[in-house]
Amino acid sequence: MCSLVLPDNGSPVRGSGGLVGLDKCLESINNMILDAKKAAGADPKVPLKSLGLTLSGGEQDEAIRALVQLLKERFPNLSENYCVTTDALGGISTATDTGGIVLISGTGSNCKLVNPDGSVIGCGGWGHLIGDEGSAYWMSLLAVKIVYDAVDNYKHTPFNICLVEEAMYSYFQVSNRTALLTHLYRTFEKSKIAGFCRKLAEAARAGDHLSCHIFRRGGQELARHVVAVLPHVHKVKRKCNHRV
Repeated sequence: MCSLVLPDNGSPVRGSGGLVGLDKCLESINNMILDAKKAAGADPKVPLKSLGLTLSGGEQDEAIRALVQLLKERFPNLSENYCVTTDALGGISTATDTGGIVLISGTGSNCKLVNPDGSVIGCGGWGHLIGDEGSAYWMSLLAVKIVYDAVDNYKHTPFNICLVEEAMYSYFQVSNRTALLTHLYRTFEKSKIAGFCRKLAEAARAGDHLSCHIFRRGGQELARHVVAVLPHVHKVKRKCNHRV
């Protein structure tokens, strides 16, 4: 998400972004700001005084410094200054200026608590190798793993796997489990695997018990993120003029 606030009236003009590579990410940021400038009646050749970006991975200082440098080199008329932070903080800032908890479950997952004093506590956000619990990627991989284990007779599942197994082969356009390994290893794309979650959602809406189970598991994992940060919530004393 991109929000542009101009000093004349303080009204935000918004644009949207997507999951892309670095080059397309840079181009998308530039194009969104150009569109926002035009929508606001601003001169597209005049740099902004400051541009705030909330991006996935925005807490990685070295990567952000490199990103900002590339933006300055490729698009010198974009902005004079940049402030980049994580997408989770952007979600909180959009909703409230007094802090709160944001829980992200998309391709990956992340949870951030921002207290009123600005202190930040996080849980998750560590990527698909050691994290992303409750995300679309995590649920998709769980479904694949359950099918593989059931067919191997390695781990029993009380649910019928037929619908999920058929959807799995159809989505990845393969005919067997061995062929699917190409998508899991040699041509691995996190977003591609996460996209299988749409098929699981369709199956869950149709009443498939295994798909419903997977979404319940996903919900439980997301809830664990929130429970993990709750002990760090600042207790705020509030004055109350009403008697109980």
